[in-house]
Amino acid sequence: RHIALLPNGNLVLAGNASVGSDRKIITISYSITGQRLWTRYINGSDVNGSDDLIDVVASPDGSVIYGVSLDETSGRVDGYVRLAGANGADQGFGIFTDANGSNPFLDGIAVNTLGNPVMVGSFGGGAISVANKNTGVNFLRRNTGVTAVSSEVVVDGSNNIFVYINEQTNDFVLSRKHAL
Repeated sequence: RHIALLPNGNLVLAGNASVGSDRKIITISYSITGQRLWTRYINGSDVNGSDDLIDVVASPDGSVIYGVSLDETSGRVDGYVRLAGANGADQGFGIFTDANGSNPFLDGIAVNTLGNPVMVGSFGGGAISVANKNTGVNFLRRNTGVTAVSSEVVVDGSNNIFVYINEQTNDFVLSRKHAL
């Protein structure tokens, strides 16, 4: 149900698929000519869990960033998975954390010009977090102060973060300029 266009023109399609009693995330990459390049399943450690895809975005470096909610044996974890666009190889995982160190519900994901995942979510006042693409460590964590029902995020070419937040019947757009 999600699609990303990589810098080289290849496409990545992603969605959810049920395999037995396990709900997984499936991602398929196609070349610009329509040739299937690779298929990959993303699955939490709970083999009978219900893993959900939130969104998929292409990084400027050619990798693919997936916003995910995974069933782990220790409980539900929201964050991102980073795969190589060329072959689907695993390039890391990061957990979405807010300014208090909690794991809120992930609503949206974007990527900045350096390829770092920018995540937004709801729960406990809403949160914005930027993770280092190589280590998964969240180096910018801010709470929005708004308990959102849903939110989306985009990042411009100057790395300004724009967050759309819907709180019941009110809509907000927050922006945050930060140096990376």
